[in-house]
Amino acid sequence: MIYTVTVNPSIDYIVKVEDLKLGDLNRMKADYKLPGGKGINVSRVLKQLQVENTATGFLGGFTGDFINNQLLKEGIHTHFTAIEDDTRINIKLKHGEETEINGLGPAITEAEKAKFFEWLQVIQAEDIIILSGSVPPALGNHFYEEVITRCNEKNAEFMIDTTGQELLAALEHQPILVKPNHHELAELFETTFTKKEEIIPYGQKLLALGAKHVIVSMAGDGAFYSSMIRSTLRKR
Repeated sequence: MIYTVTVNPSIDYIVKVEDLKLGDLNRMKADYKLPGGKGINVSRVLKQLQVENTATGFLGGFTGDFINNQLLKEGIHTHFTAIEDDTRINIKLKHGEETEINGLGPAITEAEKAKFFEWLQVIQAEDIIILSGSVPPALGNHFYEEVITRCNEKNAEFMIDTTGQELLAALEHQPILVKPNHHELAELFETTFTKKEEIIPYGQKLLALGAKHVIVSMAGDGAFYSSMIRSTLRKR
């Protein structure tokens, strides 16, 4: 089974206005709500590709109920750990440009965290755990490391899409795949990229540090893929 883990999901509330006037009354042209979070997005794409998976993480309040119900309507299996605090709402305001206002991550208690790890005991050898997205401050700096340790104990594989020290700490455990974007990769190695080709050696550094496969996304400019066998720069 493939399990996606989204520890800081959201309702993405998209609002369209014709002409935004700050400090004045504005009326919506349209609005809609979607389940948000990188791991949840992975679950939705996998389902569209007819790959069965289970979406997991933490959900709370009426916002958490909305996300869980929407995923179930799409035929996605879910097993989220219930929390007392409300899952956040992220606002995406479209007015020619897009302005984003991201909500704060919820408070997650030690007891709620323990319930998640109690459930995680269901994973088995050959399962794949996909860790994706930011970790709310309430879970501390080593949450993903703890999940990876449980994966190792069960001989399960994992993929990770995160940044900074969490990504570096994961590499020694040989993830199947890591997927930073080019900004995150530059920040990780304290450098800057002026040409796409400059990304290649830094993607290969992630392989040397333990990753089995690397995808570096570059927004509208495509992506770079590398493994121990081949490297490809795919342009859009």
